[in-house]
Amino acid sequence: MYKKRCLGRQNSLFSRLPSDKKGQITVFMILGILFLLILVLIIAYQQEIIVLKPGELVMTEKGKITQLIVTCMDQLGDEALTKIGFQGGYIEVPDYISKSVNRRVSLSPFIFVPYWAFGDQTEYPTLEEIKEDIDDYIEGNLRNCVFQSEPFKENYDVVERSQIYSDTNIAEDKVLFNVNWNVEVSTKDGSVIAEIINYISESPIKLKKVYEMATIILDKEMEELKLEDITQDLLALEHPKIPLTGFEMSCSRKKWKIDEVKENLQEIIRINIGELKVEGTNFVEFPEELPYYKNHYIWDLGENVEDPNIFVHFDYQKNFPFFFAVGPKNGNYLKSNQVDGGKLYSLFCMQNWKFIYDLSYPVVVNVVDETTGYTFKMAMTVHLQDNYPNKKGEIHKNKFSYQTYNDEEFCADSKIDTIIHTYELIENQETGIYSREPLEDVDVSFNCLRLDCPVGKTQYDYEATGDIASYRTYLPYCVGGIVKGNKDGYKEGWERIVTEDGKEVELNLIPEFSVPFSKFKVVKHYFLDKESIGLAENLAQGETVSIKLKFDKEDALVLGDESFHESSLYLSPDVTKGIQGQQGLDFLAKADFNYDLEINIFKENKIVGGYKGKWPVSWDSLSQTQEIVFHTLITDKTSDVGVYDFIENLEDNSKLIPIPEVK
Repeated sequence: MYKKRCLGRQNSLFSRLPSDKKGQITVFMILGILFLLILVLIIAYQQEIIVLKPGELVMTEKGKITQLIVTCMDQLGDEALTKIGFQGGYIEVPDYISKSVNRRVSLSPFIFVPYWAFGDQTEYPTLEEIKEDIDDYIEGNLRNCVFQSEPFKENYDVVERSQIYSDTNIAEDKVLFNVNWNVEVSTKDGSVIAEIINYISESPIKLKKVYEMATIILDKEMEELKLEDITQDLLALEHPKIPLTGFEMSCSRKKWKIDEVKENLQEIIRINIGELKVEGTNFVEFPEELPYYKNHYIWDLGENVEDPNIFVHFDYQKNFPFFFAVGPKNGNYLKSNQVDGGKLYSLFCMQNWKFIYDLSYPVVVNVVDETTGYTFKMAMTVHLQDNYPNKKGEIHKNKFSYQTYNDEEFCADSKIDTIIHTYELIENQETGIYSREPLEDVDVSFNCLRLDCPVGKTQYDYEATGDIASYRTYLPYCVGGIVKGNKDGYKEGWERIVTEDGKEVELNLIPEFSVPFSKFKVVKHYFLDKESIGLAENLAQGETVSIKLKFDKEDALVLGDESFHESSLYLSPDVTKGIQGQQGLDFLAKADFNYDLEINIFKENKIVGGYKGKWPVSWDSLSQTQEIVFHTLITDKTSDVGVYDFIENLEDNSKLIPIPEVK
């Protein structure tokens, strides 16, 4: 009753107010309600911002940066695994393999498949070594990949709190890339976004499985000589164009051209090696009407080989190396012998023959994971000697050698139109010197494996071509050919090519300057301490000297571990003056160069002194030289430890003595 009465009273009071007052109160009530609603929304909005800003926003930025680094890991991991697959387990094929035609098969001028087995010798990287190479590759390239990213450079600054440490895990069914790299990332205004330490990426590539399959194939081949057995069987099949043994009732001698025998043998090897399968892997079964293939071309590697997701392909191509000898031969032919039938068979003629083959060729083994399409390649060599499998066998060159062609026959098959231009190149990248001018009278030759073809000499304004030195010729077909240019007073210029019609080859020859032995003098200074030396003295009886200078140039074509330019000489009382007088040092000519100079002094076959350091040589002074004096340091220490310490610090100690004097 009380509440009702109060309510009724309020209503009665409101009803007694003038109408204009009622309107004002109504407006104020509505505005108040709206104000309260707006206030509630503002508070709620501010609370939402407070929730998002420290949590969701920072995590989003951190996630972007983490994803960028992981993306680079993915990219570098894929690059490393691709190279490993194509190059027999190597990311970078070692120079002693890539620069030796006896250690690898070339699939292109830049892709080499190393021999895991050459003859009876095996060499290949272990899985642990492959893991270490991947780690080195990621550690060496991740920083550049991340920092060169445009979004990263534009939006963030970074402080590295640690070095990059990669720990790749080559698991059974994938490859895991784990990187520990402590980086602190901030925005351009200095606000720290995140500190990130560990990163994980993975690849579905089953590297371990394909690698292990390759090693099983290698081990079985070395044990069973399966590829040699197949090759021997192909000879024994008595292909009409590949004679082995036989006879024929005929009065006409049979003959086979050796290069055609070689070509046909290569072709049947190419076809049949490609048909070899591995039991337990994925392959198409041979038809029932081919029982020979079913019995001989399915290779059982053992009970543990069972993976239907692996496909193995054996590959030999005719552009691969093929070393071949057959005999007895008659010139460029194999010929049968006519047998005398005696009185009983005086009316008959009979021909018989028996030939002996030696050969060696490579097979590239492709192990493919069909779930990802990833291919792992390695290569092995196949060897027959005297028609029998023999990993240790050699080609009998002196007995009945025929290696594809001899030089004359190879060069006679020259049909590919080629133009060679020759230039004198003077260049020092360190000083910015560069000059390139036509150079005539250069002797040009062409080399394909061990076969050489003389070409001719380049001429200035050849065939009215103007300010150029050239020579037009025809070359034989060769995938890995080398065009060489030689001229007195110049380093040999050479260029690798694949011969093709209309190709133009440019050879750059570097001028050299030779200083004869008679213009050199070597003096020695006794090393007293790290700050003082003795006066210059002549060498004593029994002290011999070796001098070596070298100059390295970026992107230079070199073989093995050679430098771009090297020259050395040896001074000894045990060498006759006549022989010593024929020695000299060759320098790069017509520009200033900074050489690495190393001098060793020997006494009783032990190093007792020398010089090691940089030697800047002026062309102006070198071209006018009358004498070059080499200053060296020598120690009077007698203990092995003392001499070792002196030689170990020779480069630093050499700064105490003058550089060579060019007078």
